[in-house]
Amino acid sequence: MTKKGFHWRSYVSFVLFLSFFLMSLSGIILYLAPAGRIGRWIAWTMLGFSRSQWEDIHTISSYLFIGFGLVHLFSMNWRPFISYMRNRLTKRMNRRRELAMATATFLVVTLFTVAKIPPVYSIMDLGNHITALWADRYGVPPVPHAERMTIEEAAIQLFDTDPDSLIVVMRASGIELDGPYEVMRDVAGNNRMSPAALFGRLCEYFTPVIFIEGTGGRPD
Repeated sequence: MTKKGFHWRSYVSFVLFLSFFLMSLSGIILYLAPAGRIGRWIAWTMLGFSRSQWEDIHTISSYLFIGFGLVHLFSMNWRPFISYMRNRLTKRMNRRRELAMATATFLVVTLFTVAKIPPVYSIMDLGNHITALWADRYGVPPVPHAERMTIEEAAIQLFDTDPDSLIVVMRASGIELDGPYEVMRDVAGNNRMSPAALFGRLCEYFTPVIFIEGTGGRPD
């Protein structure tokens, strides 16, 4: 039985396909995902990954596709590519209309996107509308990065109450936590809820100083 060697060309082709697939999938998911602050606030995930993780996946898969694409061109197909280009440059181009149409399409799409002209920019408008739907349904954090606040900071800044009183109520309502310096995001995760759900639970006992519509709190 003859032992087959490792086929680098096939390896590069497979990596190109998989990175393109992952780049496309992550791009679609990010298009439909909530904005970063809302995603963190409601602990949003898709297929087990958070928005920030999907952003990392999209970035790495894009660079992987570009890197292996360059390898595929310069290392494995450079001579055929140069030969093809020389052949096209020395002979009369038979596809001038197609080239002109492709160039015009590229320029129109680019210009319409930059100038925010429909129907091209409608794709971005749809994405903004989807983002707004997330905010309408789940609300927004009462302050930027509220999920990063410690329990002590949340008690003082969000509810204008004593941290010890807040902790007593939280434990009485079944929320487990170590102390006032634990971060809201960690407390919520340890109790299998989102920071938004934790904030909503606290709003049942304390009136928030800062009220944002849809957060689950009550106005003063």
